Amino acid sequence: MRQVLSFSRLVATGVAAALSLFVCPAFSQEENGTLCFSGRAIVSKESSGLVTVLVTTNFGVEGIQFAVCHDTTQLSVANADVLDTDIAKIKEGRGPDFLKSYVDADQVRVFIIVDYPSPSSAIIPAGRHTLANIQYRMAPGAKAGTTTLKFCSDTVVPALADKDGNEVFPQSCEGTVILLDGDPPDEPSFRRGEFNQDGTLDLTDMVATLHHLFMGIPGKCEKAGDTNDDGILDVTDVIYLGSHLFRGGDAVPEPYSQCGTDPTQDGLTCQEFAPCTK
Repeated sequence: MRQVLSFSRLVATGVAAALSLFVCPAFSQEENGTLCFSGRAIVSKESSGLVTVLVTTNFGVEGIQFAVCHDTTQLSVANADVLDTDIAKIKEGRGPDFLKSYVDADQVRVFIIVDYPSPSSAIIPAGRHTLANIQYRMAPGAKAGTTTLKFCSDTVVPALADKDGNEVFPQSCEGTVILLDGDPPDEPSFRRGEFNQDGTLDLTDMVATLHHLFMGIPGKCEKAGDTNDDGILDVTDVIYLGSHLFRGGDAVPEPYSQCGTDPTQDGLTCQEFAPCTK
């Protein structure tokens, strides 16, 4: 018990420190940036699943290229959207000069150049940004189970370019798609932010989210922890909630004032949310 209490105090101290810096963007400290996926997608024979590709950098980016590969015996691509992303809204909403996606049988390739043909000061700023939203469906004959998405390099080497044209190679992760025989189960109603499900939105929800992320103490509704509704559960959600509770920051997106389902599609899950079933 002493260790738990000690850790809780440590977490509370860390939260307070994070809140003091909440105006600063939270991003990976990997020198070359990261390419990753938001959450897990769920597909079935009757419904498709959405995967969002994210980039996180600590430097301004002029160009990005990558390819996402999948197992063609398990998945096929229903749609690849690069227009409804953070990147498409840079340069005062005009977007990059070159923003293209190409769908092949086994992969989705994406190429982004902010200013073409010559670089300028208009770059993708440091931080985390959405690059693509890829809709997957089950391939004919696919079986229930899980399959993996990868940033492949057989046709396109994942790479970022800074404002001077220097090429760097980001760290990358793998994504998971869950395949079901039937329809996905109905998603339970929840209230965003109330991660520990005790009926009160407060500091303890921030602590519970940190326990989930770093201590292996899982919560039963990932969607409730996604306080900024960006489709990924991470430390920025803790900072966002703290900003809302203690600094008068932006409101938590719905469902927040009352129980409801997530209006935005992502790969996060919610197995149970007891306060909304009473």
